[in-house]
Amino acid sequence: MRLAQDIGFDRVREAALRLGIHSALPLRPSLALGSSEVTLLELTASYIAFATGKRTTPLAYTMVRDKDGNIMEKTTPARR
Repeated sequence: MRLAQDIGFDRVREAALRLGIHSALPLRPSLALGSSEVTLLELTASYIAFATGKRTTPLAYTMVRDKDGNIMEKTTPARR
């Protein structure tokens, strides 16, 4: 929290935007503690950036096939 106060909450928010978080992030001390709500895709995108060093878009798989083409698992995403 002290680092966020030292560099400014606006810079913390800018870093979050660069990492793929686009939800509203209010400029308050609790921002440094992760108090803002973000989507799972945004959170995943930001973790990918840390792990790989570059921004990418997370993918969701709806079907898994084995080497012979047989469906091993299939899901249907919920509609919004």
